[in-house]
Amino acid sequence: MKNNKINNYIFLVGAGISIDPPSNIPDGGKIIDILLKWIARNENDFIKLKDYKDYSDGKNKISLFDFLRFELLLKEIYQIEPEILDMLSILENGGFSNTNHYFLSAMIKEGATVLTTNFDNRIEDACEDINYEPTSLYLPKLNNFDKNKNYNYIKLHGTFPKIDKYNKNIPVGTLTQIGKTGFAFHKLPIFKEYIEKKLIDKTLIVIGYSASDSFDVVPLLEDIEFKQIIWLEYSKSKLSLQNITPIDSSIFPDKSMNPFQYFLSTYKFKFPKCDVKLYNGKPDDLYKILSNDLYLKALHNASVNYDDNFKVNAIKEFEELLYLNPLDKESKSLIIQNILNDKYGEWRNSDDVKDTNPINIKIRELLNEQKILEAKNYLKKNKTKLTQSNYNITLAEIYLEEKNYDLALKFFEKETFKGYKKNVLGIIENRISLYIDFFDYYYLSKKFKKAMSMANKIIKHSLNKGVIWGVVEGSILAGVINEKYSCSKYLKYSPEYYIIKALADFSLASYYALRISRLDLYFQANRYIFGIYQTTNQIDLAIKIGENLISILPYAPMEEQASLLTELINIYLSNKDINKAEELHQIFAKLDLSNQFVSILYQRSTAYILAFNNKHTKALDIIKECIADIENINDYWDILDQLRKDLYIISKDK
Repeated sequence: MKNNKINNYIFLVGAGISIDPPSNIPDGGKIIDILLKWIARNENDFIKLKDYKDYSDGKNKISLFDFLRFELLLKEIYQIEPEILDMLSILENGGFSNTNHYFLSAMIKEGATVLTTNFDNRIEDACEDINYEPTSLYLPKLNNFDKNKNYNYIKLHGTFPKIDKYNKNIPVGTLTQIGKTGFAFHKLPIFKEYIEKKLIDKTLIVIGYSASDSFDVVPLLEDIEFKQIIWLEYSKSKLSLQNITPIDSSIFPDKSMNPFQYFLSTYKFKFPKCDVKLYNGKPDDLYKILSNDLYLKALHNASVNYDDNFKVNAIKEFEELLYLNPLDKESKSLIIQNILNDKYGEWRNSDDVKDTNPINIKIRELLNEQKILEAKNYLKKNKTKLTQSNYNITLAEIYLEEKNYDLALKFFEKETFKGYKKNVLGIIENRISLYIDFFDYYYLSKKFKKAMSMANKIIKHSLNKGVIWGVVEGSILAGVINEKYSCSKYLKYSPEYYIIKALADFSLASYYALRISRLDLYFQANRYIFGIYQTTNQIDLAIKIGENLISILPYAPMEEQASLLTELINIYLSNKDINKAEELHQIFAKLDLSNQFVSILYQRSTAYILAFNNKHTKALDIIKECIADIENINDYWDILDQLRKDLYIISKDK
């Protein structure tokens, strides 16, 4: 490490570097607590939301990414109070650059590059104090971007206004705004290519960063092969090296890990030649190793440029500013509802947060009762009480229920994504749900191009608005279509091309689903991957994915659990691994066997194991009994066909 040249150093720094005095900018956790108090309708709301926020509390945690992200919270507040990002900028007023900022400014001057996700201008201030102006780039705007320039200071999430030239580079603080740069910055291809070339084969030094930016920064880093990674986990103890165990990213991770530990472990598995080091300790001790001279200068500059007479309680000012702009109860309810929906989806929604719009409630009731004409008349009667956007979407829903797909799509497509006010909050989510309904219609009617168009629209609009579960749904649907295309007689490319595309779609869905803790969707995406590996005879990979899914079995529908267990047991028996098969059979026995579908598949797997142990007569009796039970049930034709094949195979083996 001491032999590395400074111009090979790439620093990635996060909010942690701006906490220490005299900077005094609170970390994201403290800001989230303040914002949660502001949006909470009562103390019970605050306690509940704070529990969701705290991923270090394992009590209700379902995955390592099960926590409330800062950018998600800002997204939901921003939709009602767009001034929130300007209000946050007041947090800069309460301090000065600290030793971290002066050390980094000196490193930039000596040839290093600094990337930061921070909005604050502490590093710029430190550079100014040492009479150095870095070659800066502020995302998401790329005005005057020159790919031939050596940018040595890059703000990945934008910046708080400092002087006029920064005003067009507002913070990319919400998921919606991060969506504009795309997954791993794919919507900024020139920048993406530039940063990849700049970082490859360099030493990445990470300080004060949690790796919770799952949708832009982390996916970018995951595909770049560094020469070395030095990651500092802050603690007050003496600097020490921590162990890193390589982990295959296709395996469901241990929820006790932190996001940065998971990143390092999966990165080490992917790039085993990279020298990955995780340190625990204070930044000062690491700085002494990197350059003791620059560290001593940073200490000096931090003390010289600190004005003890200038003291502002920025946190108090921020809180006061918030409460000068109070939210009404309806707005608070909508924010809380959307936080819970975005984070967990309807499968883990809040029972006490309801839609308060009486017109929408009434129309929903009428549609549930199939009173479609009455719902249409009621909507038209109350048209003036709704925004045009809300009216069009609701009318599209009514036409969809009426199965008048052309008119439904006409009104649906009238809508744009130019933002929305509080009285139409949730339109994006409703729109994605409608797209999925249209997809089902086109897909089931074998209009595959239309269906693919719908899937792509779901992904595009979801990415643009930061609705991550929509990205997952859209990617799964695109994967289904590509897999289906592969069996068509009229292919433009080879079947393998569409299978590879389907795997890519399902893998992307899996990636996103894990990072928003939607384990139901994570299971669904990987279930499709499991099926592809089976049909393409990549049995070892199928087993690997299947075993991964067993660890999160409870998050799948009961029928899917039974189906997966049946297929895995069959695979293990084909590999002559009776121990594994019987182990899964014991798990199978704990499912709800009162469900006829589950019971039939359980008996079928029992017959497989009996036949493997040469008890063919008993196995045949079970299969015959299953056939008799479901022979006259229309919904079970597929499984009936499979059982008849089982009967033939077992009889032949006998």
